[in-house]
Amino acid sequence: MSGLRRGFRLILLAARAELRSPGLWLPALLAALAVGAFTVSSQDAGATIAVVLATRLGQAYGIAACLWFGYRAVRDQDERLGAVLRSKPVDGAAWVTVSWATGVAVWTLILGLAFLAAALAMAFTTGVPASLVALLGFGHAWVTVVIASALSFGLSRVMRSPLGGILIMLAWVCVIAGLQNAPPYMRLEYAQNRGLFLPVSAGILAFAALLVERLRRQELRRPLVPVLSALLFLPLSWAGGQIAARDAAIITDPSGTVWEAIGRQHLEPGRRLPGFWLPDGHGGTVRTADHTGKVLLVYLFAAGDLETARNLKTLSELGRELGAQGVQPLGVCLSPDHADAAMLARAGYGFPIGADQTAAATGDKPQSTLLTAYNADLLPLLVITDRRRMVREVLTDTIHDPARLRELVTARLTEEPR
Repeated sequence: MSGLRRGFRLILLAARAELRSPGLWLPALLAALAVGAFTVSSQDAGATIAVVLATRLGQAYGIAACLWFGYRAVRDQDERLGAVLRSKPVDGAAWVTVSWATGVAVWTLILGLAFLAAALAMAFTTGVPASLVALLGFGHAWVTVVIASALSFGLSRVMRSPLGGILIMLAWVCVIAGLQNAPPYMRLEYAQNRGLFLPVSAGILAFAALLVERLRRQELRRPLVPVLSALLFLPLSWAGGQIAARDAAIITDPSGTVWEAIGRQHLEPGRRLPGFWLPDGHGGTVRTADHTGKVLLVYLFAAGDLETARNLKTLSELGRELGAQGVQPLGVCLSPDHADAAMLARAGYGFPIGADQTAAATGDKPQSTLLTAYNADLLPLLVITDRRRMVREVLTDTIHDPARLRELVTARLTEEPR
C-alpha cells in the first residue's frame, strides 16, 4: 500500500508540474471556450452535440496525445535527466507506469475541461438529460485518448524514440481519412473495437515497463514473472480481435444473422412496414412488433448529423402529446461507432432508439442493412404507418417542417381514431 500511495503522490506532483506550462493549459482553456460556444450555437440539436463532441474531440485529443506521449516516453532517457532518475530507488516498471499515468492524468483534465464546458452549456440551453449524455461522451472520448496514449507511450519506450508515437498517429490518421481497404476494426475510437485495443495497448505498455525498461536499467533479475505478465495480454488481444473482426464482417456479409432476415424485406407504400430487431444500448431490443395497434413514426437518421437531429425533439414532443392516442415514435440511429446510439438512447427523448450496427457509411452514400430494406439512398428518412403497420407516408424533405409533420400525424389519427 505504501508503494501505491507513493506512486499516486508522484503522479499528482508530476501532473501539477506539467500543468504549470502555458503550452498545455492555455490551449486547453481556449478549446473549452470554443466547445462551449459551439454547444450554445447548436442547442437545437440536443444530445447529438455530445455524440459529435465525443467523436471529434476523441480523435483530435487522441492524435495530439500520440505526439505528446511519444516525446514524454523518451524524456527521462536524456543523458542528464536520465542519470538522476535512474539513481533513485524506484523500480523501472513502476517508474514507466507512473510516467504514463501522469500523462493520462494531465490529458484527463484537459479533455474534461472541454466536456465540462459542453455539459454546462447543454444544462442551461438543452436540459439536464442532454448534459448527462455529455458526460457519457467524455467517457467515450477518454477511453480513446487512453488507448492512444498507451500505444504511443509503450511503442516509443520500446523503440527509445518518439517515432513510436508518430507511427501510431500516422496510422490512425490514415484509417480515419479512409485508407483504402482499411477494415473497420482498425478504428481505435470505435466502441466495438475496445475489446481489441485495450489489451493490445496494455500489452505493449506492460512489455515496455516489465521487460524493456527493467532490462535497460539492469533490474531484470527474475524475468519469469515479468515475461508471463507481458504475455498475459496476448490471448486477450486475440479474443478481442476475433470479436471485432466478427462484428466488422457482418457489415459486408450478414449471412446467418438476424440482419440477413431484416435485409430481405422491402419497403413499399401500402404494404406492411419492414420489421426490425435492434439493440437499444440498454441491453434490450427495439422491435416494431412490440407496438401493435399504434401509428408508428419510424425515423432513420445519422448519429452525427446536427441538422436532422432537430427532428428528434419534434418526434419526442409528438410522442408525449399524442402517445395516449396511439402515436409511437421509433428512432433508428446509424453510425459505424456503436457507442453513438447508446448515448442517444439515454438522452431522455422518451421513445426507443435502436442501433443499426451494420452501418458502413452515413454520408452522401449511406450504407446499412436497414437502409437496403427501406430502399433509402439518403438520410434522414421518416416512415409513417397506420395502426396495422401499413406504410402510409415516406418522407425525406418535409420532416424538417414540424408543422407539416404534425399535420400528417393528426390526419392519420383522424382517419384511424382507434
